[in-house]
Amino acid sequence: MTWKQRFLRLVDDDTYVSQHYKLARLREALAGGTAEELIADVLDGDGAYQSAMAELDAWFGGSERELERQQKELHALPQVQHDKDTAALQNLAVKLRNVLLNMRTCHLSPGREMYLTITQKLPRNLLLRYMERHDDASSDVHTLSQWLLDRVHRLRQVDARLATRVDSVRPARRPEEKTATLHPRSRAWTPRERPEHAFVAAGEDRGGRPPPASTCIKCSGAHCLSSCSQFRDMAVQARWDLVKPSQ
Repeated sequence: MTWKQRFLRLVDDDTYVSQHYKLARLREALAGGTAEELIADVLDGDGAYQSAMAELDAWFGGSERELERQQKELHALPQVQHDKDTAALQNLAVKLRNVLLNMRTCHLSPGREMYLTITQKLPRNLLLRYMERHDDASSDVHTLSQWLLDRVHRLRQVDARLATRVDSVRPARRPEEKTATLHPRSRAWTPRERPEHAFVAAGEDRGGRPPPASTCIKCSGAHCLSSCSQFRDMAVQARWDLVKPSQ
């Protein structure tokens, strides 16, 4: 928004203040500049505010000056690199639309030169799509401007749709590795979750079951030899004589 547009919106469009107040605000806004000197000779009175605004428009160009600025910005835009660059296409389409609107306000008509300038700023694929739907010889800049605005609108819809799809599709989480846990009561490894490398206590096999009972070689009892009372009562030499044949 230009300085003049802001001033018109904040001061000039206010119907509740007098023309004298508007002229005073205009002098305050232009204080210290060349524009202040242009309206220094305008005397306060009826019609003074309109005379000051007319003097400024005549010197600085008014709408024609704004149109010249917009046309320079439009010509200074770089070429759009690819047809999917939504931001660059939108910038070109909006600036072209603003220039055409301002030209209509100034009762000016764009020539063929502006049409050719805009086509040179489009990427090859996008210009090809336009020429497939419109005759280049009879087409004008107004048709091209509307086509660009529609193109930008569709690109923004596609970008929004793709962004929604990316957010909705999330990668599947990997299953968590099972870790060996202790039973809350016995503080022993549970059979299902017990790892293969877990410690195996003496007298217990890998399956968690106790080994079969031993048979004593002295009394044939269901106990190991070291627990046999008869074996403990024997003399040392007799123990050796009993154990040697079994080794």
